[in-house]
Amino acid sequence: YPGQKLHREQEEAISHSVGVPGSLTSVVLPTGKGKTRIAQALAISNVNGHGYNEEKEGPVLILYPTISLMDDQKNEWIFELNEDLEKAGLRKLNVKVWHSGEDEEEVDAIGSELISGEIDVLLCSPESLTKNTGKVGLLEIAMRLNGNCKGLPFSAIVIDEVHILYDWGDSIRDAYLYIDKHEKLLRKINPELRTIFL
Repeated sequence: YPGQKLHREQEEAISHSVGVPGSLTSVVLPTGKGKTRIAQALAISNVNGHGYNEEKEGPVLILYPTISLMDDQKNEWIFELNEDLEKAGLRKLNVKVWHSGEDEEEVDAIGSELISGEIDVLLCSPESLTKNTGKVGLLEIAMRLNGNCKGLPFSAIVIDEVHILYDWGDSIRDAYLYIDKHEKLLRKINPELRTIFL
């Protein structure tokens, strides 16, 4: 991340997630200690071919438990991070948000941008992965990314606030129960998929 000193735990998590394709990285840090920076560093590295490969990897998929958290993170990703990248002379990331508050035209546009390979990071809820009435789910789009289109398969899935799986217990939303199954499908599409628990 440009212009920021990282904590040792952040450096270790970034080194592992970036340096080990197909890895699972679990990060335990207190609130406010920079878990988002880990996902941002991975996304920056992805679009730059990790410094040794000229080809960028597919988009990073980040799952958030609430729309309010996603909207807060949207500001950090789209405005703050991209401003810092621009100051450092680096390419901005194309970050999109897909949740129930987005209108159908916006969701369709995001699907098209994924298929054409224009998106670097997608912030969404677990519910976005599966099809809702009359809508296409992200997993359907992900399966097309493995085929004959310009878009690349998702390179990473990041589950933010993963502790809620334990905290919410039996009252967890159904979509969270399927994350493991969805992660396995994304890994089947891209065996080098990186998974990060934050």
